[in-house]
Amino acid sequence: MQRVQPPRRQVKTLMKCAKANGNDAALASEAAFTSLVQHVFSLDSRIRWLAMEEAERGPRWAWRNPQNGGICGGMSSEPPELVDPLLFMIADGGCSGTIQGSGQEQQLLFAVLAYRNLVQVVARYGHGAHLTVAADPQVDAYHLGAQLTGFLTSWAHGRAEG
Repeated sequence: MQRVQPPRRQVKTLMKCAKANGNDAALASEAAFTSLVQHVFSLDSRIRWLAMEEAERGPRWAWRNPQNGGICGGMSSEPPELVDPLLFMIADGGCSGTIQGSGQEQQLLFAVLAYRNLVQVVARYGHGAHLTVAADPQVDAYHLGAQLTGFLTSWAHGRAEG
């Protein structure tokens, strides 16, 4: 698996809107999003884009520019290829959030959607929030999902404290 570091200059552009707004809460939120973007894109050079969806907030997403490898980002009311939250309910085996197997309840960590030319790994964090990461189909989706789950657990915990 190839790790890459996105150019800092390009990632910093993600915060321009919040700085222009002058809203401290928005700035803190964008700083957290920028931190998440930097970390996720550093996991593998085959990651194409990510989308963060939180309850009562518009989706935010970032993508890798295919021409120069730079990271771009923004907010959109309808970014393409987002995952329907119903997927989690189906994957969880209904509304319980867990499935029964081998006599133990199993908590869903992440879901993988595989298409011909794209793999999406979707991981939940917190209540009503999830992150979708899309990558080339050659990526090890299980490994990427495990990395995302571990990172999101500590990242969401840090946001709740700060």
